[in-house]
Amino acid sequence: MNNPQPLIALTTDDLLNERVDLSMTTEDPDYPTENLLDDDPETVTKSTTNTTTITMNFDLGFIGAPVAVGVALINCNAVTASINGGSATTPIVMPGLEFGYGPRLHAWTRLTSTVPDWNWYLTLTRPSGIVWIGRIVLVTALRPLNVQYGFKLGELRPGRTKLTTRLGSTIIHDPEIR
Repeated sequence: MNNPQPLIALTTDDLLNERVDLSMTTEDPDYPTENLLDDDPETVTKSTTNTTTITMNFDLGFIGAPVAVGVALINCNAVTASINGGSATTPIVMPGLEFGYGPRLHAWTRLTSTVPDWNWYLTLTRPSGIVWIGRIVLVTALRPLNVQYGFKLGELRPGRTKLTTRLGSTIIHDPEIR
């Protein structure tokens, strides 16, 4: 069953926020794999070739092997990507260029048939040049956004939008249209 609402993940759902050992084949020493743990995706990790494999080892205190249900590649210039987390390799569809000329959009996919494993392998490839990535996100849960759009007469003027989460938080967006 498809969920019509957008899916989100909290920062606490990211496995890379846990303790992890990162390594990469053909790593550029000026742009090391530790940059993947930086919260700013503009701080990139680069390879010295057009193909690289990033290994994420989570065998550092987990009770059981970690389970991920989704992966996102933020600020990545790869053309093809795939991830292996203990079962068959899952391809990640890399979107084209935004508006034909801008930076590449962020890629993400659900991991449906992965078996928990201590080691996760991400392979990135491009036809020529070097491959780089700003952030990998391996999430353990995807949640519906659960917002409601609308306004009540007497409270909101036309053009004002009220967003209410299922936890009761309210955001009012007022573009001041008159």
